[in-house]
Amino acid sequence: MTRLYPRLLPSEVDKAFALLAGLSPHAIELLGLQESGYVFAAAGGDRVSPDELAALRSELTACAREFGYPDTNRIDDLIAFDRTLARWLHRQLDIVPGEASSKAVWGYLGLVVAPHVAAWRFPSREPGYTRERFDGSDLTRNTFSRLWWRAAVLVDEDQPDPYRLVDLLGEEAIDQLMARRRSLAASPGLARAIVREASRRENDLDRSLLRDALQRLLRLSAFMDFEVMDDFELSRTVGEEFDASHQALRGA
Repeated sequence: MTRLYPRLLPSEVDKAFALLAGLSPHAIELLGLQESGYVFAAAGGDRVSPDELAALRSELTACAREFGYPDTNRIDDLIAFDRTLARWLHRQLDIVPGEASSKAVWGYLGLVVAPHVAAWRFPSREPGYTRERFDGSDLTRNTFSRLWWRAAVLVDEDQPDPYRLVDLLGEEAIDQLMARRRSLAASPGLARAIVREASRRENDLDRSLLRDALQRLLRLSAFMDFEVMDDFELSRTVGEEFDASHQALRGA
């Protein structure tokens, strides 16, 4: 049976985010688990208990501590944290895509359970913390949902390391792909083929090449069904579009 997580009520989002203003990650941690209004989905799994939420908070904090929380946030450590946490979240939360599509679930995780971890991962900048890193308004930007979906799309259970693809691309590259979660990344097979092809072109891959290739694949999706293609067909199609992008950009 899958798990159901609290869904933060819309009326509580502003209040929860306002509590973070001007506080360091460690100060936010000291606030503890705040009482907030929430609901659960009516059916589909077992509700997590308060004790389980407290344990989840502790585990997320421990993971962050491995990579420098709360004192340092070097870019290499943050990248390693993302890759480690993506695997952990996908394995341990035990939620289905339908539950993971709820913005309110991730809002509760980011604003109530572990806002201190989100504040460390995405430090405050003028005029303050970036709200989308905490609430669930954009699943591609929430500190935790972005990593769960990254792992969910790229996991390949047939491989010795099912999450190997999570580690292959840099943050900017993987964000370009996952920003298209409702189009290209909606097809896990296609997303995996894109990551494999992009990693093979690591020496000449830059933002413009990947962006152009993704745009070409997006246009193809209007009249091609990637879901019915096997891995060989996907790899060939993706490779051809990357070749076309490379030629076009080199000519330009």
